[in-house]
Amino acid sequence: MTDRSSLTKRRLHSSLLLGALIILAAVAIVTWGYIETPCQLVSMRPHILGPAINNLEVKITSPKHCSLNIPINKETPIEGSYAGDMNGRKIWVLVYASSNQKYYPKIVELTSPGRWSSVLFDSNVEQLDIVATVPDEDSEADRRFLEWFKQGEFLGFSHCDLPDGLTEMDVITVKTE
Repeated sequence: MTDRSSLTKRRLHSSLLLGALIILAAVAIVTWGYIETPCQLVSMRPHILGPAINNLEVKITSPKHCSLNIPINKETPIEGSYAGDMNGRKIWVLVYASSNQKYYPKIVELTSPGRWSSVLFDSNVEQLDIVATVPDEDSEADRRFLEWFKQGEFLGFSHCDLPDGLTEMDVITVKTE
């Protein structure tokens, strides 16, 4: 009977020790940043569904998705990468303000092979979606966005007013300070 009781106690002790080690490992992983906390930002923005662009990949690399510290009333760089055939296409960044549900186009510069950049100006909206888009080769998006800049009245585009032929390639959601 003593052997059985002793065996049960050892198993219980081993189980408790294993449980404690698992808890310590989980705390260490979270504390040292091996596991990111899930993003708490939720976007209600409808996706921009344009024609499929299979031979090009466009990504936003900065700021990071779910950034919570985008400065208000300062320039914030928006940077990204692309791979594949640009084939005369342009990249447009659209900043979606959740407060008024409008898109604001941003001109993109190709800074080096495979890299692009833009700038976010004067964002005083609490939550933003930054959307990397590419217009179809025959799209009127380039013309409409350039006209919008020339007008000087930056009223933004509602989702329904976006030019046809525009394809969403990547999106991040961020929050201002």
